[in-house]
Amino acid sequence: MAPKVTRQLIQEVQEQIKQQKKNEQKVETKKEKQPLLFISHSSEDEKIATSLVKMLRTLGFNKKNLFCSSVPGYDIPEGEDIYDTLAAKFMEYDIYVILLLSKNYYDSVACLNEMGATWVLKAKYSTIVCPGFTVPEIKGAVNPRKMAVVQDDSKRVNGKLNQLKVHLIEFFHLLANQG
Repeated sequence: MAPKVTRQLIQEVQEQIKQQKKNEQKVETKKEKQPLLFISHSSEDEKIATSLVKMLRTLGFNKKNLFCSSVPGYDIPEGEDIYDTLAAKFMEYDIYVILLLSKNYYDSVACLNEMGATWVLKAKYSTIVCPGFTVPEIKGAVNPRKMAVVQDDSKRVNGKLNQLKVHLIEFFHLLANQG
C-alpha cells in the first residue's frame, strides 16, 4: 500500500512542478512582448488616421511597432483575415491603443469590437476625439472622464498632443529628442 501512495504523491508533485513551469513560462512570455501602437479608427476617418501615422513616424514609429489598417504598409497583409490578424496582434504584443473616436467609429461594429478588446485586455489607451464629435458623446468601454485629445478644442489640442507624445515616448522607449 505504501509504494502506491508514494507513487501517487510523486505524480502529484511532478504535475504541480509542470504546472508551475508552465505558469512561469507564461509570465516570461508576457514580459517579452514587444510594444505595438494600434490606431483603432473607422475607415471613414482614414484621412485623420493617415495624418496621425505621418506624425507618429517623426517620433520613431515604423512598420514594426505601429499598426493602422487604413494606411498602406501599416495595414493587414493581402490574404490575411482581418479579425484573426487583429486578435493575434492583441495577444502577441504589448498593445497601446489610440482610439480615434467619431460618429463613424460608433457606427462601426469592427471599431466597437476593437474598443471592447482594449477594455477586456486592460490595454493602455489614449483617445483622440475627431472633429465634429464631442466628449459627452463618448460611451461604451471608454472612460469619458479620462482626458482626451479633442481636435476641436483649439485652446488645448496642442498641449494634449504633446502630453500624448510624452506618453508614447515613455511606453515605447523612443528617443526623447525625436519629433
